Amino acid sequence: EMKVPKAPPPVFAQPLAQDDFKVDDLLAEQGSFLFSRNCASCHGGGAVAGGYAPDLRASQAPIYPEAFKEIVVGGSRRLQGMPQFKELSDADLNAIHHYIRRQARKATAAAQAGK
Repeated sequence: EMKVPKAPPPVFAQPLAQDDFKVDDLLAEQGSFLFSRNCASCHGGGAVAGGYAPDLRASQAPIYPEAFKEIVVGGSRRLQGMPQFKELSDADLNAIHHYIRRQARKATAAAQAGK
């Protein structure tokens, strides 16, 4: 009888708490669309990374608008494989930030509920 090897447990990237940040649900919805279209293929559906690229829920970059813009629009991490998205506006980046924070909060809440 053939034994199927057990898959390793999923790596849970510890989402960053940004307690002073108020998620705007409308912006988060806009961000969800933008994330799906531009980010999900590398950073994972629902912002849950599959290991190819960083899990943005656990990344400090989106918390700092200037740093986030430099990476996403400015292309400062092209050498590390991060494409440049010159077409994204500051409003787009803000919406994506709201979406990532919402996803991080969902993950944190789920982890706490499971304890």
